[in-house]
Amino acid sequence: SGCRLRMVRPQPRGDLAGVELRGGPANREVARVVVRLTLAQRMKKLKKSDFDELAARDDVLHLDVPRECVSYCMGPKGVTMRDLMQRHEVFIVFDDNTIRNPDDDRGTKRSYVLGRRGKRDACLAEMVRVVAARQEAAKNDRFVGPWTPDGPSSD
Repeated sequence: SGCRLRMVRPQPRGDLAGVELRGGPANREVARVVVRLTLAQRMKKLKKSDFDELAARDDVLHLDVPRECVSYCMGPKGVTMRDLMQRHEVFIVFDDNTIRNPDDDRGTKRSYVLGRRGKRDACLAEMVRVVAARQEAAKNDRFVGPWTPDGPSSD
């Protein structure tokens, strides 16, 4: 978001911890959205309204990922997705509650990529390559290993 974030620890007398955001107004607003969604995601309380809000933003792109490819995009314990976010300086969240395109075999899950235009475009392009590699491997009954910045490893 271009914003500096600092976690504030609880005071000895039990005051609540918080987050301090520093940066321009637009950067702080994006950081607030990311922090709120991250906390809601960790508490498993993301709602349809959260995704409607994301979809309405002009700094968000989305990709409908076939359900059988979602875990590959995420990676073991979210490692692949966190790597994508870190390298491209974006925030990615999947809408796990809604199956889209249910008539298309097994349907898709929508991922939202929030960030600056060039960075989110590059991240989305890489995610498209991740999905294509997974689908190609499955079509040819091949194993495809973890995704790396250079592409998937396979046997």
